[in-house]
Amino acid sequence: RLLALARSFEVGNALKNGIPVAIVGNTNVGKSTLLNHLLHEEKAIVSDVHGTTRDFIEDSTVINGIQFRFVDTAGIRDTDDVVENIGIERTYQKMQEAKIVLWLVDRQPEASEIEDIRKRVAGKKLIIVRNKMDLTNSSWNNSSSAKPTIQHSTFNIQNSSSVDISAKYGTNISKLEQLIVEAANIPQLSESDIVTLDLFLVNRQQPCIWGAAGEFASSPKFDDLACAYTALEAFLAAENNRSISVFACFDNEEVGSNTKQGAMSTLLADTLSRLNAALGHSREDLRCAIAKSMLVSCDNAHAVNPNPPERFDEGNRVFLNRGIVVKEAANQKYCTDAFSRAAFCAICDNAEIPYQAFANRSDSPGGSTLGNLSNTQVSMHGVDVGLPQLAMHSSFETIGVRDVTLATRALQAFYAADLRIDGADSIELG
Repeated sequence: RLLALARSFEVGNALKNGIPVAIVGNTNVGKSTLLNHLLHEEKAIVSDVHGTTRDFIEDSTVINGIQFRFVDTAGIRDTDDVVENIGIERTYQKMQEAKIVLWLVDRQPEASEIEDIRKRVAGKKLIIVRNKMDLTNSSWNNSSSAKPTIQHSTFNIQNSSSVDISAKYGTNISKLEQLIVEAANIPQLSESDIVTLDLFLVNRQQPCIWGAAGEFASSPKFDDLACAYTALEAFLAAENNRSISVFACFDNEEVGSNTKQGAMSTLLADTLSRLNAALGHSREDLRCAIAKSMLVSCDNAHAVNPNPPERFDEGNRVFLNRGIVVKEAANQKYCTDAFSRAAFCAICDNAEIPYQAFANRSDSPGGSTLGNLSNTQVSMHGVDVGLPQLAMHSSFETIGVRDVTLATRALQAFYAADLRIDGADSIELG
């Protein structure tokens, strides 16, 4: 029964997140062309120039009802180009992360190449894709010699299969897709195999960057993945040896945060308590540390929508591409107060980062966010901020591209700041 549950989780995870498939091979063997065929769109740039793909390109598609995540990687070759070598290292990393590896060849590989691939794909499914079957004997590899035969039997690699294709003309792509489905080894599911499920309504429209100057981005779930992304990028980039930086990302904000993984759970309080104990400090030390700490709650803000401009106060408007928004509300639905606002704005001013200010209209109730809810479990100074956006809570939201950079810079400046807080009396920026 436990094995069945474990298998059920593996299958469910594959169906939800997609099975990772790495497309690897030497330069100019047709990896990008193959990716475009598998995705049924021109996703990757195709060129005769060696080393065109210097980083990986990743996208998903569904084959026979199974979702696959294909990764086109940098071509493998000996090179002195520093950037290209970084791309090749990422190729090897993607091979490790993949469940299935497509190895494209257009000639009989050397024994050393076969041995290297054999070691790197140990425990994975390997499909050897012999490309350029469309070439004539005289044009094969720009050589006048006869077209060589690539013998699968000479590879001696376990869990491997092979297929001849022409990525240029799409020949035998359907056969390759069938091999990919077989390599996925996803069993046919019956109703009795489904233990339980969550049902989600999903917008399948692809995210896009648009506008006369590419200044807007539209996608599902910008509220609040945009803040989660910018805060994480800032957390990873900032350096601060004077305090402990914390990145906390909660779920279920739109349904009240009253879940075990929501902002009103004990997750943050429990984590800080355990970290404090691991560092050898007392409970009183933890209370003092929290009193000297500051929280930035990140959740997107309503930008002025040109369709119903009358719903926005003339003197209280925020706009796309003008910076992160500091939010406040008299009913305390936002945790911002004069103390926390002064601290955050001073950090932005010192770093010369633009920001905006927003307050809920008194005759139009606004929603709540995480700061005041999290503070019921871990009470500290807090300020609510967010990226300005349009169409909040719709299935396809819009933000300003520049705001992503500005928000990341503002949050990085916060993480790097030397904040010295004395209760509710004073704050000093070191």
